[in-house]
Amino acid sequence: MVEVFGADLRGLQLGSLSRASIAIFNINIGVMPLLTLATSIVLFLLLQWMLKRTSFGRIIRATADRRDIVRLFGVRPDRVYACVMAMSVALSAIAGLFLAARASFTPFSGVERLLIAFEVVVLGGIGSFWGPLIGGLALGVTQLVGLKWDPNAGLLYCHLLFFIMILIRPSGLVASRS
Repeated sequence: MVEVFGADLRGLQLGSLSRASIAIFNINIGVMPLLTLATSIVLFLLLQWMLKRTSFGRIIRATADRRDIVRLFGVRPDRVYACVMAMSVALSAIAGLFLAARASFTPFSGVERLLIAFEVVVLGGIGSFWGPLIGGLALGVTQLVGLKWDPNAGLLYCHLLFFIMILIRPSGLVASRS
């Protein structure tokens, strides 16, 4: 990627939308963060509805639990895995678009985001559905508050929150149902 696109910082320009804000209780909140949050919640709700209320969702859950048994019912697990992977790529692309609209990136930016993504999933609770959203919100708010306290160490507070929560609640904020 570096050879083809170069290592320069890039980002998506949204014009006035990237600078637009709404005043709520004398606090200016950006329109893009609100749009990102709303889109995330809507996509979480749609995904949960699909997994819980459709026959394809039941097939996905059954395949995740017992790959060998669903074969007896004529389900091809490899096709289910391919469909789930396609959904994962689509959701990742949407997340990537929102991230590119909010921040600059380079071909090396993935490494920076990987540790935070891991912390979000573990903090939220591995195996829980809504946990990563809650964990992401917790780390995001912690980073913003940390940046207000000390602009040079905003991410440090996220890592400290993760470390403290692992000590207090190792199963995460939302424990999965086994």
